Amino acid sequence: MNEQIAEKSAELIARSQELIVASKALCAKNKELAAKSDEVIVRSHALIASSEQLFVTNNKIVTKVDKLITISDKLIAASEKLIIIAEQLITISLYIKEEKRKLKSWRPKLNNSQGLHLGRKRYWRQNYYKSQRVISLPRP
Repeated sequence: MNEQIAEKSAELIARSQELIVASKALCAKNKELAAKSDEVIVRSHALIASSEQLFVTNNKIVTKVDKLITISDKLIAASEKLIIIAEQLITISLYIKEEKRKLKSWRPKLNNSQGLHLGRKRYWRQNYYKSQRVISLPRP
């Protein structure tokens, strides 16, 4: 019986030594995992800081884009006003062109039957063409 107890105690001692070796190995693995988790924590803190910086720069970009959108809206409104002004200028120039055409086609009938002197007719023609030079506008 003592031999059985001695055998059992020897087995238990061997088993406990194996468990001690295994627990030491587990402790070493645990230390490695703790070091790796510390590295992961440091990396996650760095990623959080960089993501915060990206968030700040993203907000700056968004505000600049909003400003650009407002500026482009103002430019669109100004271009619409310029288009309206250009259309008005075109109608004015067409009106002036038509009036100019009418003026060129209109000439009073001057002849001797009305009692006008020929010199007066020549004088009228000179003044008429001079006035045409003044009225003529540069073409658009």
